[in-house]
Amino acid sequence: MGLDHLSFEEAIREADVSRTAAYRCWPHKDAFLADLSVELARQAVPVAPTRNEHSTRLVRDLVHAHAGRLRTRAQRARTLEEVVRVTAADDFDLDRVEARRWQTYLALILALRTMPPGPLRDQVADALAEADDLLTDRVAGSYRMLIEFFGFRSVVDYPTLARIGLALMRGLVVGELAGRPTDAGPDVAAIAFAGLLVANIEPADESTWSRSTIEAKLAALAVEDIFA
Repeated sequence: MGLDHLSFEEAIREADVSRTAAYRCWPHKDAFLADLSVELARQAVPVAPTRNEHSTRLVRDLVHAHAGRLRTRAQRARTLEEVVRVTAADDFDLDRVEARRWQTYLALILALRTMPPGPLRDQVADALAEADDLLTDRVAGSYRMLIEFFGFRSVVDYPTLARIGLALMRGLVVGELAGRPTDAGPDVAAIAFAGLLVANIEPADESTWSRSTIEAKLAALAVEDIFA
């Protein structure tokens, strides 16, 4: 894995820019590859499992459909598990743009392992770390919102829970890119993520929710993006 096979001259021709101007920006191929690697790392942050506006609609529809199951803690736990299963399966139903992001992200992580020590490796490592932190923050925020919405809390800190979830997602995506049967992917994702959250939550609210409490919860979902 890496970018060494790319031709700087071919890139210049395909971009239809002045060769002189290109070499003025990047005097040699390594300089070009350094900037390219860093830029790819910055752009390669996968969106799933935080496609927030789309996920908002899924969560809203599910909660409204099962509003009567929000009264007791046990019912809320079952509803939360179902929400996680449905949204996880949907997240894993990757479109082509999202699949390319994951592929680039994973390829850069692997390429980093083969880069010799030096400024290029440091730049790519910093860019990947920044991308990974951003992705972890997004996922941690999404987990917090879902878990606490239903009256629970995580027994581990949310960033740790997010890192475990992302490790699961990476493994599933690697299997998908390696040609595993695509029809099994969403089902496995649903089971894996539901199991992860259910095993790591505890009640924060043991009360029986009144009609007004449930109505307030439903009203909170009447926004474009509940994860914002």
